[in-house]
Amino acid sequence: MKETIKKLILSYLKDNHTWIWAGQIEDYIRDINGAKGDTTSRICRILYNEGLIEKQFGEFKGRKYV
Repeated sequence: MKETIKKLILSYLKDNHTWIWAGQIEDYIRDINGAKGDTTSRICRILYNEGLIEKQFGEFKGRKYV
């Protein structure tokens, strides 16, 4: 299942070509795969550690994001 979530995340990011808030990715994967948000976050951290995605730190509309 992890590999499927990895592929879904990478495909979603490739299709959108822009910065995406982590909550948007979690919602998308939940709708498609049924995975919980914490699972999606963990997979995103793995993808980041593998150098496949980037992340930014800061604030977005008053909310902190990672």
